Order: sequence, then C-alpha cells, then structure tokens
Amino acid sequence: MPRALLTDNKIFAAFFKPLFDALNRAVHTRQCNELPDQHWLELGVTRILMESPSARGFLQQFGPNFQSYSYVWFYFESIKSNRRLLLADELNDSICENGVKKVNHNYAYKRMR
Repeated sequence: MPRALLTDNKIFAAFFKPLFDALNRAVHTRQCNELPDQHWLELGVTRILMESPSARGFLQQFGPNFQSYSYVWFYFESIKSNRRLLLADELNDSICENGVKKVNHNYAYKRMR
C-alpha cells in the first residue's frame, strides 16, 4: 500500500511501526478508499509533530508532499468520525499495553532506589 506522507523514509517507517502493528490487530478498522486508516494515522501523527499553528496551515504547508491531495478534504471530514475516534482510543490502549509489557519493572524499581 502506498504511503500518504513521509513513511517511505526508513526513520518514519520505524517510528510508525508500533502504530501500524497495532492497526493490524485493531477491531475498529474498515476499508476506506478516500482516506485509508493508515494514511489518516500518518496525517494525524505528522500533524502533531510538525510546527504549524492549525490543521489548515499544516495541510497547506505539507499538502504537496501527499501522494493524493484529495486527502486534504477527507482529513477534515474524518475528524468528525466516531469510528476513527474509537480506533485512535483502541490503538492508544494497545500501544500503551504493549509498551508496559516490555518494561522490566523489577529493574526499573531497583534503579529508582
């Protein structure tokens, strides 16, 4: 599947890997040809990371980097989606749960003493 933004870059691909792994296990997904969930996540996370005062400013500044400029309109429409809100919550929980499982709590506790 082609990427919406910058994740063809190896660093971005590694950064997004936990999110996309969680997406593959997610329940609140569906096929959306206008703006696939993976691209929606890339847009949202990249929006947070880039310095831009507004979503509209972000899309104006970085829109030319998108493989499909039609994502701009669908991005604003998708913000209203209850399903995508549920998906974001589900992915957040999944990533947090998996991250917590990987922490060696005994080691961390001993280091705090």
